[in-house]
Amino acid sequence: MRRLATQNSLVIGQCNDSLLRQYLTQVGFILPATSTDDFWVATTRQHRHESKATPIEPEAIIIGAGMAGCAMANQLAERGWQIKLIDTQADIASQASGNHVGLCHPTLSRDDNFQARLSRAGFAATQQKLKLLTQQGIEILFGADGHLQLAKDSTAAALMQTISAEQPHLAQMVRWLDRQQCQTQLAIDCEFGGWWFPEGIWANPYSICKGYISQYAHLIDLQLNTHVDQIKLIDQHWHLYDAEQQLIAKSKMLILASANDATRLIPEAELPLSASLRSVSKVWSGDLPASTFSLSGLSYLTPALAGWRCAGASRVDTQHPQYAEQQNLDDLSQLIGTTVVTSKSIETRLCFRPNSSDRLPLAGQIPERNTISRSVDQLFQIPRQSGLYGLLGLGARGMTWHVLIAEMLACQLNQEPLPIERSLVAAIDPARFALRELRKVVHGLQKECRKPSN
Repeated sequence: MRRLATQNSLVIGQCNDSLLRQYLTQVGFILPATSTDDFWVATTRQHRHESKATPIEPEAIIIGAGMAGCAMANQLAERGWQIKLIDTQADIASQASGNHVGLCHPTLSRDDNFQARLSRAGFAATQQKLKLLTQQGIEILFGADGHLQLAKDSTAAALMQTISAEQPHLAQMVRWLDRQQCQTQLAIDCEFGGWWFPEGIWANPYSICKGYISQYAHLIDLQLNTHVDQIKLIDQHWHLYDAEQQLIAKSKMLILASANDATRLIPEAELPLSASLRSVSKVWSGDLPASTFSLSGLSYLTPALAGWRCAGASRVDTQHPQYAEQQNLDDLSQLIGTTVVTSKSIETRLCFRPNSSDRLPLAGQIPERNTISRSVDQLFQIPRQSGLYGLLGLGARGMTWHVLIAEMLACQLNQEPLPIERSLVAAIDPARFALRELRKVVHGLQKECRKPSN
C-alpha cells in the first residue's frame, strides 16, 4: 500500500487495532488519534527530493572523454552550456571507447524488457545523430551495412523465431533468417540461422567522439592528461583536485562519465559498477571471407575499416593475458565456420568494459545514501547529491545507447520533456540500487501482518 501511495493518497480503515496502527505508522502513514469512531482516515507522509534544478549558470564539468562523456558534452553544448571536459589520458576515446570499430544494433526479448526497449530507442537515436553530424560536414567513420546475430544453438534459434513471430511490428528493424535464407541472402553458412538487422551500424568510436567535440568546439574546453584525484563539495561548488591537492577546476554541476573510476571518486555512493577485462583483435580483412556486414554470436566480427576488421571480445584471464589473442582467433574461427589463417600481424588490445550489476547504464543524479530515510519506497524520496550526476556503466552496448541517455540527462538538467518514458528513466536511475535495498528492509516489522479483528 505504501509503495502505491502518492503524495495525496488517503487510506480509510476500520477498527483501532494497535498493531495495525503501528505497521501503518512505521511505513509512513499519518493516522488520527485513537477514537471510538467506526472508521478512520490516514494520509501519506511524502518527502520529495527533487532530482533536477535549473542551474544558475549553464556550465558543467564532465570527467571522462569517452563516448559517454563526449556525447554528454555535445548534448549540453547544443543547449548553449559551457563545458570543461577532463580526461586522464593523452587523447579522447582511449579506454573502453578506444576500439578500432564498434557495433550498434538493437536487442530483443520476449517480454520486451528494459534492455530491449532502451536499445531500440538508443539505436534510433545513435542512427539519427550520426547521420546529422555527417550532413553537417563532420567526418564520422561509420556505415549501416547490416548485422547478423547468429543463434548459438537450437534452443536459442527457437526462442529467436518465437520472438520474431510475436513481435511482427519490428519486422522492418529485424528479420529471422533460417539457415537456407542466410546462405541465399547473405552467403553465410550457419547451422541454426539468426536475426538479420538490415540497418545495423558499425562505427569508429574515436571519430564519433572527435565529431561531438568539434561540432561545438567553441563551447567545449577539452583538458587531457589531467588526473582527478579527489572531488569535494564546498559552498555548493564541486572542487576537483589533483594528487598534490592542487585545484584543477570547480563548478556547481559535475557529471561523472569515467566508467568504473567513478567508484573511486564517490565510494560513499556504493554504485554497483565493475569492470571486466576484454580483448579485441584487429585482423587483416584479406585473411577473412569477404562480407560488408557484421556478425555476432559467441563472439563478433566487424566490417573492415582501413583494411582491418575487429574480432572479440573474449574475457581475458588476468593470470594469462598472453592467451587473449589466440582465444579471439579460436572464437572467430568458430563464428565464421573456418579456421583463420593470418598473413599479417594481429594487433590485440586489452581494455576494461564497464558494467553494472543489472546490465543497464546509470544515468541521473547520484544518491546521497548517508541521509536516506528508512521509510523509502519510491525513487523520488531518495535524497541526491547536489549538482552531482553520472553517466556510467554502458557495458557492451555503449554505442547503442550512449546518445539516448546523454540526451535524457541533458533534458533533466535543462528541465525539458524527457525523450523516453518514465519507467525507462527509473530503470537507469543511479538510485535504483539503493531503493531495492531499502525495499528489502522490513522496517523491523513481521513479514505478515496480523489480520485485524472486526
